[in-house]
Amino acid sequence: MIKKISCLFLVLILICGPVFAVLKKDIYSKLKCCNCGEGFIPCHCQHSKEMKIYIETLMDGGFDEEKILTKIAKKFTLDAIIDVDSKERIKALLIEEAGENRPEIFIESLLQDLGKISKSKNILEFKVVVVNKGKETLKIINLKTSCPCSKIKLKVKGYESPVFGTKGAELGWGTRILPKEKGEIIIITDLNHESIRLGDFFRTAEIISNDPIDSSLTIIYRGEIVE
Repeated sequence: MIKKISCLFLVLILICGPVFAVLKKDIYSKLKCCNCGEGFIPCHCQHSKEMKIYIETLMDGGFDEEKILTKIAKKFTLDAIIDVDSKERIKALLIEEAGENRPEIFIESLLQDLGKISKSKNILEFKVVVVNKGKETLKIINLKTSCPCSKIKLKVKGYESPVFGTKGAELGWGTRILPKEKGEIIIITDLNHESIRLGDFFRTAEIISNDPIDSSLTIIYRGEIVE
């Protein structure tokens, strides 16, 4: 009896192993973990390791691809999915699940083309409007920049946040934007920082909120540094 069970278990491994490998490869191909540019599969950063362990756990639990991608979007943000069709499908599911009464973050322009930037200005500062288009209070829980040369802060109805850098906000920090209310995201770059050189300029800033659909938004700002 024990021998039969052992043989059956071996057969299941031989059958399921390749199937799991194909499913895992297919899921991996639809994802990204960070902005390193390496792609999800070859990336070995801590974030990708955490995501891969999470995916394998879900696969062991018998979840299909759509459920796994949905859970990834909830845990690691919808932006982790790079496959366009999958992303739109999962977004529709999340919107249906969240319902109409939810916070909804909206930033007027996630791409800021700043044109020619004179290094002699010393400081580069620009503002981006953020709006809560939803029906529930939007909670901004983190702000951070991609480079030590830049800082970010938020102004909402007379409140001005501390200035944050690459490490982001301290645990527990947060501020609220009421439904239909606006705020200003202010990004300040020290043009004298050692990382700033003449030529192409490209940086990002991340805004993390309690929006169940777009919990993490990235502002990309670029230009050309000139004398």
